[in-house]
Amino acid sequence: MADFHFSVLSGAAPAESDDTRLADVLDRAMAAAHDAARGPAGEPARWRARRAAMWCHVVPEGGECPAQGWKLHVSATPASAVDVLTRALPVLLAARSTFKFAATHDHVAALNARNTSRGHSGKFLTVYPESDDEAVRLALELHRATVGLPGPRILSDRPYAPGSLVHYRYGAFIEERRITNDGFYAWTILDPDGNPVEDQRIGRYTPPPWVSCPFPEPGARGPEHGGNAAGADRNEILIGTRFAVREAIRHTNKGGVYRATDTETGGQVVLKEARPHVAAGENGRDARDLLRAEARALEAVADLGLAPRPVRLFTQSGHLFLAEEMIPGTTLGQWTADLIGERGWGPHLAPALETAVRLAELMVKAHGAGLIVRDFTPNNIMVRPDGTPVLIDLELAVTAGGPDDVPLRAGTPGFAAPEQMDGAAPDPAADRFALGATLCHLLTGGPPYLLDEHPAARSVTERLAEWLTARTQGLDLPAAVVPLLLGLMAD
Repeated sequence: MADFHFSVLSGAAPAESDDTRLADVLDRAMAAAHDAARGPAGEPARWRARRAAMWCHVVPEGGECPAQGWKLHVSATPASAVDVLTRALPVLLAARSTFKFAATHDHVAALNARNTSRGHSGKFLTVYPESDDEAVRLALELHRATVGLPGPRILSDRPYAPGSLVHYRYGAFIEERRITNDGFYAWTILDPDGNPVEDQRIGRYTPPPWVSCPFPEPGARGPEHGGNAAGADRNEILIGTRFAVREAIRHTNKGGVYRATDTETGGQVVLKEARPHVAAGENGRDARDLLRAEARALEAVADLGLAPRPVRLFTQSGHLFLAEEMIPGTTLGQWTADLIGERGWGPHLAPALETAVRLAELMVKAHGAGLIVRDFTPNNIMVRPDGTPVLIDLELAVTAGGPDDVPLRAGTPGFAAPEQMDGAAPDPAADRFALGATLCHLLTGGPPYLLDEHPAARSVTERLAEWLTARTQGLDLPAAVVPLLLGLMAD
């Protein structure tokens, strides 16, 4: 170990966790590469490694890193990260490459989280080749080394081959940011005339117009597009041979949510997508398992009118889709904002209190059907035009007889009970906390989101009481309401 310089924390702040599994892989690989890799003069190669924020950077002594070029990204999941790094490091160390990787499993999980930016997600390992020829050679070697291991598709890049963990894009190697005309920072690269242009990091492959791609064509189109057929209207997208997409409601890292028409029935549906290996845990479960859980929850209450009816759960090109009944109306969060905007602060209380009763009844019925919601929030409840609230987005819900390995430390901050965010087993009591928090939002127009208190001198109940007293000043609330809300959210 004395012939090369390595410390995972060299020149960096203390580690955020004690997880050294990936750093240990690097230590072992560097020791193994010591005799094989040689520097320019034939001496044993030496590297410098440092930890900076979430990354571990590895640079060969004497190596050069261009300012921009074709960079490589290799994806991984928390379950596959050790194997991916173990297989990739011999390739990179033998080539004396400059690279970085996510330093801990928590950082790998964060890169793959369901709401991570689509332009940055999945990039576990980044390689900075010195030339186009080296980029092409390393891409092939890394692809061969990691084939068969699981990892998500990197949306900002092009995959080296269908299903490959190795991806590439043209972009900046040395971070250079400038303020744009609208006042935001943007990463930049230089065009052939030396002018700075934006280095686009978005959820699709967008190479600069002046570059020529040195990589071989990846062959068949990847699963982001594969299998979509044209409907009767040649311009429409038909998914699952049945659902004609009308518009995207939103795009997230875990997949899109679309408005669609069921061509078999003519009914309007919401189509939810779960991408493979996104939101994955070390147990191997990912966004597809969450969508299956939502389908089970919808099926469990299908005849009760508490949630949309499931229409079809199906897989296309490795992506899981759930088609469900489209519920007319608006989210409770938007309904509350519109109510206060139209009626004003104070006069909004009468209809808000009526809706509060309906929300409590909704929770009672869900629990009566054996459903623990676990994400009862204003954005996960639709209010029909007649005022009836309906549950949506039940991917965290637990049903009687469902699988035991559900994600425990999950939920929406401010609405999820503290014990749920700490990883406690699913419990109806946590739903009652979420009901209380949702009613607070309904009546006051604001979420009861409390920042951590250091040191923690007061209980959550005491802090909520202070917050709720301040938020309800000037409101003509029945005397029993505030104690009721605090009782629902009691420690």
